[in-house]
Amino acid sequence: IYTEQGAAAWQTYLDQHPTHAPRLRTLLRRLESVGIDPTGLPPTRLGPFQVIRRLGDGGMGIVWSCRRDGDDAHYAVKVVRPELLVAPGARERFVREMRTVSSLSHPGLVAIAAVDDAGPSPWYAMELVDGAAFDQIVRQVQRAGPTQVPAPALAALGMVAARDLAPALAWARGAVGVVAQTAE
Repeated sequence: IYTEQGAAAWQTYLDQHPTHAPRLRTLLRRLESVGIDPTGLPPTRLGPFQVIRRLGDGGMGIVWSCRRDGDDAHYAVKVVRPELLVAPGARERFVREMRTVSSLSHPGLVAIAAVDDAGPSPWYAMELVDGAAFDQIVRQVQRAGPTQVPAPALAALGMVAARDLAPALAWARGAVGVVAQTAE
């Protein structure tokens, strides 16, 4: 009910429990102060970015597909996981990651477009690059077997077709190419 009705549901709950309402309001404000939405709803905005959908998450953050105000480009915005904001040192580790990524410059890396480490929940944005995740490609190949590499996997690896090469050789060359680009 809280994720559907948001703040209105919390207000109804507080009205039904007036004895505990002051303490609960304090706790809700504390959650909000570190960037945790007590309603459990996903964010609709992150700074100048309108949130479109969730792309994924990892140990330190959640990545959202966003569009910046006045810009048709799509961005990937990584936000520190809200539950980590109460853990000692987590915010500092995320900000250090953000600064490290911002300092990198290479044609094979997507540049940082915007950062915010001053707000309640730090985030950084980079241009969104469409494509398949390497682990998804590997799973496709594993399911198909080495002699039947799916065309989408070959395309994601930069191989237009496997007509001239055995599919297993095409896969190996494509995989080595991705690893070499990453290593560079």
